[in-house]
Amino acid sequence: MKAGKIVKSVFIILLLAFFALIFVRIFMMEDKRTLKEIYPTDGAKAAYSQLSGDAFTYHKMFSEISSDGYFSAYAMVYCENEKEMQLTVKYNDSLLEKYLLGADPENFRWELTDGDGNTVSVGRAADTAEKYQYNYERIVFEGVEITDETELKLKLCCDDVDYPTEGKEPDFYVHTKGTDFEKYRLSSSEKELLAEK
Repeated sequence: MKAGKIVKSVFIILLLAFFALIFVRIFMMEDKRTLKEIYPTDGAKAAYSQLSGDAFTYHKMFSEISSDGYFSAYAMVYCENEKEMQLTVKYNDSLLEKYLLGADPENFRWELTDGDGNTVSVGRAADTAEKYQYNYERIVFEGVEITDETELKLKLCCDDVDYPTEGKEPDFYVHTKGTDFEKYRLSSSEKELLAEK
């Protein structure tokens, strides 16, 4: 009888540990708190000084992960006054260990392209972070003009490994035609950073 209770207890402990592990993995994958705030670029500061809280808009992006599974992005904010867009990209360490072998993240190039695949803007990494097995970059795109007909896709390029292959670019939709922007509500820390001289 004692042996049966021990086996049952061990089974229950292992089952609970399994579900705890799944929960932790889901939390790590869905974590969108890292680098989610507006980076205080000169353009963002200028817009804030002129328009205060009305300077920034946003909407949820159509895509959550690129069609090849290599990266995801979130926290997109657009400043129409300065034609500046910011968003955060996230990719797993496995991208470098399994899929883009030989690639150097320092040579990653993030581009916004239009519906025809033409480059609208090449981004620059304003801030970076690492958390768990994920890498994060806050990317700033300048010269982004959005009209009713604008369609924007995010594209990862790495010349080290000739990625992506021409004509086989994976899709990640940042903005699609007819998607309305909403006013972005600045946090107190964002207001402080944007007000700094």
